[in-house]
Amino acid sequence: MQAKLHRWAVADPGRRFDDLFNLVHDPATLSVAFARVAGNHGANTPGVDDLTAAWVEEYLGLPGFARICGSR
Repeated sequence: MQAKLHRWAVADPGRRFDDLFNLVHDPATLSVAFARVAGNHGANTPGVDDLTAAWVEEYLGLPGFARICGSR
């Protein structure tokens, strides 16, 4: 998805991406993003929300986390 957006932006510098919020908050996008974060070396480091990937998985679960992220 990131590569596709990059290609579009390079091909048309004046192009506007009006619906990125819905794209980022899509449950499939959040699921892939969470899997990538949980699998990297920084997964045990709290993010800006003071939550670690392990805490989210244990107490919220991915569906709960996606629901919270989607509501912002």
